[in-house]
Amino acid sequence: MAGLAAATTVAALTATPTQAVTGTTGVAKVFMVNPVQSSGNQDLTDQKDSATAVPESEYATVALRNLDGSGYLSGAYANVKSTTGALAFSSTNQFVYNRSQDEFEQVMAYFWINQAQEYLQSLGFGSSLPAILERPYDVRINQNGIDNSYMWDKKDLIRLGKGG
Repeated sequence: MAGLAAATTVAALTATPTQAVTGTTGVAKVFMVNPVQSSGNQDLTDQKDSATAVPESEYATVALRNLDGSGYLSGAYANVKSTTGALAFSSTNQFVYNRSQDEFEQVMAYFWINQAQEYLQSLGFGSSLPAILERPYDVRINQNGIDNSYMWDKKDLIRLGKGG
């Protein structure tokens, strides 16, 4: 039953929004759900972001929608920033990384913030209802050297901690 619920959630999150924003679409690999949950393997551990800690089968290939075409993870709803490593860049919009690469966390942040915003847009926010936010969120990855993620509403900024 949990598998069916997870599959239904994934299907709903990957559906095309009713109010599509124009922009460039890319391709990425992400985790659709936590790999421990999706694999059923309770023995999976972080292993310091090891690429081999999570089986390749737990990654999903997804469309990155609403990119601005700059080659960075920047678009209608999110602008990914990083002070701890290179920003993900692709002149072909192919953002395919594994979890050992800092860019993987950047892709995860862009994908899931975009998904959340597309869902809000599908409810009418920004079209038939007032917009919740009329510009992209700045998203900072691996901030403060600790596992502490939060949103700062005064600057419409999301900070994601190191995790792991």
